[in-house]
Amino acid sequence: MYRSGSKDRSRSKHKRAGSTSRDRSRSKHKRARSTSRDKSRDRSTSRDRLRSKHKRARSTSRDKSRDRSTSRDRSRSKYKRARSTSRDTSRKKHQYTISTKDDDQKFPMDEGKFQKRVFFLLMDMRATISDLGKKYEPVDSQFHVEMINRRKGLAQLERKLADGDYRKLLTSRLRKIGGSSLEDNVKNVMKRVLTNWLMAQLNVDGAPPKKKFKVTRLCKVMIGAIQQANQSATEKDITKFMGNFLRSAPDRNGGGGRKKGQIAIELASDSEAE
Repeated sequence: MYRSGSKDRSRSKHKRAGSTSRDRSRSKHKRARSTSRDKSRDRSTSRDRLRSKHKRARSTSRDKSRDRSTSRDRSRSKYKRARSTSRDTSRKKHQYTISTKDDDQKFPMDEGKFQKRVFFLLMDMRATISDLGKKYEPVDSQFHVEMINRRKGLAQLERKLADGDYRKLLTSRLRKIGGSSLEDNVKNVMKRVLTNWLMAQLNVDGAPPKKKFKVTRLCKVMIGAIQQANQSATEKDITKFMGNFLRSAPDRNGGGGRKKGQIAIELASDSEAE
């Protein structure tokens, strides 16, 4: 009987110990699960906060973009109004009452007709001033060098250059043309007086059917003007560059080309012989 009672007590003791350890284990697992749930909730809360923050940032950037767009629209509208106002002012300013020599009737001109009329008057003034300049031009002037396009014009210039004063005047004009080098100076001087069409009918030594340019008074005036501008330039170098420039004249714009230029030279020679 005694042994049976001790066994029961031992079993009861083991049962209580097992139950206590199981309760402790369950309690521990419950606390662990509760802690993980709390952590998960915290992570979810932080994600929600972050999303809310990004939403607010995007909303702010959209508002700023709308403000910029609105300011651009206002600026464009303001610029358009300013341009429209300036055009209206310009139109009112140019609607003058003008009377012409041919028609005594006065009328308001629109902008296009007014500009055309002003352009015509300016061209007329320019032609008048040019004619006055040719009559009263000083010796040192570099303007109004007339270009020659025909052999007749070259012959007329040759007769004018027989006068010493006219020769000095032309020399002083050509001397001021200049160039980046001696060859460039020669080309600029020749282009100022002769067209490509006439240069296509000339060469330095006068091989038929072209006219000999070296013996003309104009050639001598050109050489003198170029030597005054380039102290070290020799007549040989200048005539060499002249020959090269005359040789390439048919290939330049207005020179007539090789075949057509040759026919033109022969016709010019025949007409001159007549």
